[in-house]
Amino acid sequence: MSGAHAGWSGVPAAYDEATHARTSLHGAPGLRLIEEMSTLDFLVHSRGDDGARLVKPAIRAFSAEDTESSGVFVDTLKAYIAANLNAKEAAMALTVHPNTVYYRLERIAERTGCDVRRVDELIDLLLAVRLVRGD
Repeated sequence: MSGAHAGWSGVPAAYDEATHARTSLHGAPGLRLIEEMSTLDFLVHSRGDDGARLVKPAIRAFSAEDTESSGVFVDTLKAYIAANLNAKEAAMALTVHPNTVYYRLERIAERTGCDVRRVDELIDLLLAVRLVRGD
């Protein structure tokens, strides 16, 4: 099922979203709301740039706030992923104390509602941030 769209001009986009949601079921019976799809699932089944509009508001706000400031949280997130989820290696790459990385990861989790220790949520978070920032 697609998200809400205004007017007749939104019908093609709504149809594409509904098609993406149905395809993501991989032939299994059922109904899936486009908003329930992860960013990764949507991007895998998408042909356009519509993924950014499905980013959760908390992640969108986090990304915007971080971009307006020094970008330290997103940089920490990227370093953590590049270090294969090893906070000590990420700290070395960022030239900060490991406790600083742990602190930042906790703040990221609080602000986005994502568990940064779960790979699926971490990937979804990184993709969402990149979609919002246009990375």
